[in-house]
Amino acid sequence: MQRNLTLTIIVPTIVFGLFLVFAIYKVTEIRKKKPVIGTIIGDTAQTIDSLEPGKSGFVRYNGEYWQARSEEEIGIKEKVEIIRKEKEVLLVKRKS
Repeated sequence: MQRNLTLTIIVPTIVFGLFLVFAIYKVTEIRKKKPVIGTIIGDTAQTIDSLEPGKSGFVRYNGEYWQARSEEEIGIKEKVEIIRKEKEVLLVKRKS
């Protein structure tokens, strides 16, 4: 009887402890990762709308639609280079 009571308490405690250690490990691993957003600077996107100075439009980057602005006129379906990101808007220039 004493042995069953001990197993009933100790086994779930060990299993829960191992799960907790694993969860803490995963959380610290994720917190050490660097943000991914900085890696898009310099990448190429394609315009969906024409872009004009002071007016925003949309570009396609890796299958996603992003709002974009440019300081030069850029036509539809042209390749652009991402030079900066301000909140949810990409700043782009014509790909040379």
